[in-house]
Amino acid sequence: MIIYSFNDQLSDTLVEELSKTIKVDMYKHPPVDGGFPFYSSYNVGKVRHFPDAIERYYDDKFRRILYHLDLLGRTVNDVYKWCQIYNKSTGGKGHPPHTHFSGNQLLSIVHFVRTPNQKCFYFVNGGQKYYPDTQNSGDFIVFPSWASHGVDAVEVDNNDRIIVSANVHCKEYMDADLNSAHALVCSNKYRKNMVTKVWSNKQ
Repeated sequence: MIIYSFNDQLSDTLVEELSKTIKVDMYKHPPVDGGFPFYSSYNVGKVRHFPDAIERYYDDKFRRILYHLDLLGRTVNDVYKWCQIYNKSTGGKGHPPHTHFSGNQLLSIVHFVRTPNQKCFYFVNGGQKYYPDTQNSGDFIVFPSWASHGVDAVEVDNNDRIIVSANVHCKEYMDADLNSAHALVCSNKYRKNMVTKVWSNKQ
């Protein structure tokens, strides 16, 4: 399922800054199964809400990913990213299998900023869980947004598990030969309170 991976660690200073930014009341979510609250900035993932130095760090990494996959210059994208922080006390039952695809998500990315000594993240392959090795502190993984994946509850120590997730939403796509005749654009069509993603030839 993973189409690109590498390891790059945020400095301890930036990790502390990120943690202080996210572990505030506005990102606090109700406890799951009697645990303590966990923190997630998912609801504001459309806007830049990390400290500036961290935003620039991820801008650079996302550009690297698009370049490596030969998508830089051929796509116009919005990147929605968010941070989640929790530990053994706050993880509840984890996150059951799900996907991030709803019509124009091209790639999904997870940066395991800090992880406990437990492989929690998994893909679903043939009805079975598959735990990739690349989920240590600093690991980035990139996978298709339609890939089914989930996260087990944290069952080891109470150190925070900190991850940054992102979805690359593609708005325009051009074929590899850069032929404008093969360019596509994604738009929203509204009908009876429903939104439909529609891909069409770019005019």
